[in-house]
Amino acid sequence: MKHFTAILLSLMLLTFFACNRSDGEVTLRIAGQFQEKDFALNTPYTSSSGQYMEFIDFKFYLSNIVLIDEKDEEVELSEVILYKFKTPENIQAAVPSGTYKAIRFDIGLNEDLNASDPNTFEVEHPLSYAHNTHWDWASMYRFVMMDGRVDTTQADNFAKTFSYHTGFDDLWRTTTIEQEFTVSEEENTNLVLNLQIDQIFNGSKPVDVFEENVSHSLTDIATRLSDNFVESLSLEVQ
Repeated sequence: MKHFTAILLSLMLLTFFACNRSDGEVTLRIAGQFQEKDFALNTPYTSSSGQYMEFIDFKFYLSNIVLIDEKDEEVELSEVILYKFKTPENIQAAVPSGTYKAIRFDIGLNEDLNASDPNTFEVEHPLSYAHNTHWDWASMYRFVMMDGRVDTTQADNFAKTFSYHTGFDDLWRTTTIEQEFTVSEEENTNLVLNLQIDQIFNGSKPVDVFEENVSHSLTDIATRLSDNFVESLSLEVQ
């Protein structure tokens, strides 16, 4: 009986301390840059190849966003977000305190999320019809949406448009970015996911905005943009 009581007391103490352990908080902010400048819509930029361009709209899906701790255990930050440079929002989540070594997420949506019916979600949900990101003709979502104008004359004449909408299961990408950081109890840790937007076009698989200015389906252009998008990301701890 005494042995049983000791075990019971130990379990109660473990439960007490587990329930009273304070988690920390993580804030993940997404920041765009174009070369050395902070990115903003409706702002002219010059690419490394001398192409003048400005973005009218830019939004994309990130999903299955998790932190990976030093024991390779995953902690979810968010199932899915639709990030809009027009109305940027941070991700905030309470996570267990401790040391983390990486962040992993999907660019776009996996097969299950991509097959979702947008009519089944509340208006505020990232996958609802209200965001106009669903391709009804393909019964799936667009992952990355970039629309803007280019100046082919380099004379402040942005008369030509560009429009890139990637999607389809083949263009779903997963990336892991290694970066060690510590989350302390009852404190906030700020993470910045940097997106080097010029590298989406000038990465290892370049896209010529002048000559290859439209892609709204599963094309070679969309594949190159999707691959370059992964290479354009980095994580910073502030």
